[in-house]
Amino acid sequence: MKTRKLFPIMAILLLAILACNLPGTPVAGPDLVGTYAAQTVAVEQTIVANAGSGGITPIAPTSQVVVPPTAQPTSTWTIMPTITLTPVPCNKVKYIDDLSIPDDTVMAPNTAFTKMWRIRNDGTCTWTTAYSVYFDSGAQMGAVPSIPLTRNVYPGETYDISIAMTSPATAGTYTGNWKLKDQSGVNFVVSPLYVRIIVQAAGNAILYNFADNYCAAKWVSGAGILPCPGATNDNRGFIVRQDSPKWSNGRQEDEHAIETHPQWTDGGVITGKFPGINIQNGDRFVADVGCLYGGGDCNFKYQITYYSDGGPIQLLTQGTRTYAQDPLRLDIDLSSLAGHNVEFALVAMANGSASQDWVVWLMPSIRR
Repeated sequence: MKTRKLFPIMAILLLAILACNLPGTPVAGPDLVGTYAAQTVAVEQTIVANAGSGGITPIAPTSQVVVPPTAQPTSTWTIMPTITLTPVPCNKVKYIDDLSIPDDTVMAPNTAFTKMWRIRNDGTCTWTTAYSVYFDSGAQMGAVPSIPLTRNVYPGETYDISIAMTSPATAGTYTGNWKLKDQSGVNFVVSPLYVRIIVQAAGNAILYNFADNYCAAKWVSGAGILPCPGATNDNRGFIVRQDSPKWSNGRQEDEHAIETHPQWTDGGVITGKFPGINIQNGDRFVADVGCLYGGGDCNFKYQITYYSDGGPIQLLTQGTRTYAQDPLRLDIDLSSLAGHNVEFALVAMANGSASQDWVVWLMPSIRR
């Protein structure tokens, strides 16, 4: 039965093959029909013979081509060292500078002063006004035990701590240590902020050193309030401390000084008003004033003014200095102001052009 079903199919295939092999258009005729019939019979006989032997002769398989696998490149691995990242703590403080009262500042007994530090928030948390600076150990020197921060200090910002103190009544060296704590009372200063002073017996002792407290003053020019310390290229005027200034005559000093420059304009002015000091009979204002080395066009007017018990501005002394002149020593008796709280101000004015008016105030101080 299976063989008979194959005959019609193979006959049709044979006719199709023969049709493709005939040249041109075939012409019907008895010979052509006979030929087709003979070919059909031959094909059928071949199919029958194959079927009788078990089916159609299979086509021999072609040889299989084996493609060798592509060689894989050898990877070279570099072993990197293990890096351990230390997390930044929430509360971390960085000491930047002392803005007043350098270590071993000499003072008279019972002298009021303001200690100032500049610090930076190096942690990840904001210091709020619930944070505070507190006395930790040593000599408290009349300061309050704890002072809250006056504003929020964000990560990366600096903050100036200012604490009013009074030197002890007896001679000696005194050190006070201070730390910071958060709103929960946990301190986070590993090395405490400290103030160290030397108290001398009464006589020619320094009651108040303006150079060591230069940023306790409010500095202004015609351009407004100035930063302290300032930048020496600030055309609004600037204030910096000089620890070993050199005068226009080439003489080098080893004492502290304030360098000021008025606003960079003809007739420019700079003024620094300091906190009040209680003056006693015999107290004196002492300072040297002159031009800093290198400013050949230095030519300025200076003034020392004051406010007694919050009253109107008064003139203590004034004068003029040029680059060709040696520094001038000022030594002014303040006995007429005894019993009063006096705010002193240092003033420098350009005497014409202000291009090189680098004014030096060496050890301006109240002495007792």
